[in-house]
Amino acid sequence: MIENRLQSSWTENILFTVLLSCIPVYILNPKYVEKIIYLIALFCFLGLLKKWRKLKFNPLAFAFFIFGASTLIWAYTQQGSSTEFLSTYRSYKDAGKLMLAIAIITLALDSFEFKIEIGFTWGYIVLLVCCGLAMLNYSGELFIDDRLSINMPATGTAYIFTFLSIAALSLPKLHLFIRLGIFFALLYLVVLTGTRAAILVMPALLAIFLVFEFKKIKNKKLILSFFLFTFIFIAFFSKDTIVKRTNSALSDLTNYSNNNSNSSIGARFAMNEIGLKTGNHHLLGQSLESRLSSMQELTKGKPTLQAALMFADVNLHSDFIDAYSIRGIPGAFIYLLLIGLLLYSAYREKNLYKFMFTLSTIAYGMSDMIFYGRNMMVIWGVCFIIITLCSYNKNMGYK
Repeated sequence: MIENRLQSSWTENILFTVLLSCIPVYILNPKYVEKIIYLIALFCFLGLLKKWRKLKFNPLAFAFFIFGASTLIWAYTQQGSSTEFLSTYRSYKDAGKLMLAIAIITLALDSFEFKIEIGFTWGYIVLLVCCGLAMLNYSGELFIDDRLSINMPATGTAYIFTFLSIAALSLPKLHLFIRLGIFFALLYLVVLTGTRAAILVMPALLAIFLVFEFKKIKNKKLILSFFLFTFIFIAFFSKDTIVKRTNSALSDLTNYSNNNSNSSIGARFAMNEIGLKTGNHHLLGQSLESRLSSMQELTKGKPTLQAALMFADVNLHSDFIDAYSIRGIPGAFIYLLLIGLLLYSAYREKNLYKFMFTLSTIAYGMSDMIFYGRNMMVIWGVCFIIITLCSYNKNMGYK
């Protein structure tokens, strides 16, 4: 019950402002966002210590904690003296530490009565201006091989835009047209990344949003007209990219059917197959070095698996497959537990945005890694916290 929640004053507004500021800061340097998340987690931890007698068990925070702790335990115990996988182990450690921070913040959000009360209209405008200035001062190349990339490869950039678009839909005190406008602007940027999975997922998410929210929309004809016009606009100005990426996908599938996995889609099929096989041989987990040896043995005489070796020193481009291949049954179970509790949390709170966020996490986690490395995890965490904080503003007392 809401009466059992601890009282807060202006701290939620400061937290919300800091979280929004992470978006332009991420463009400049993701390292600073990581430090901000750790700082928020520290303050939350101190607040939880002060009121620890009144805390309640939070299943989702527990899942975050177990995932982060198990990842760290595996990384520190399995890492050997070899420098070949040094950066890879570091990426798993970064993900584990950030998961622990998110666990603390999640528990704090569930333990304090957070409600955004002051108007943030001007704050959103300032945020957009700051994002624009950050883009102007971005030091890297925006387009790599004609694909938009910001602090991540094009695929990772598209996933980040998706998470940001869902967070934008959840923002309070913003007109629906403005929130949809931000979503469509990010959809256009996703198309510029040329990421096929995201180009399919984002319209699907928008359809889910319409199905659940259509009854609440007052100007239904106007909204539908806006949707239709915007989709036609994006399709017209992005037709070359869409056609190019579609032809590339068809070519990848053709090559894979001819036992050639040396392509984007083919390599993912190869990594899925070889990840399951290496996991089956080490049901309790193994080191990255051991996985490489198993992969090399399995690819002998099997051309369709050869492409997987190109990614042996990074990850297997699937959260579940990668977890199973190096952390065995325990790792796969913990991943499924986290996803299951994310879905349950969205259902329990009747939170459409958290549901959409979880679906996108699942979809992208099937073709790439979401829970890996700092750059992806920090923006995933920021968007999750924003959505959670905004849900309390809209649905206080859901328990």
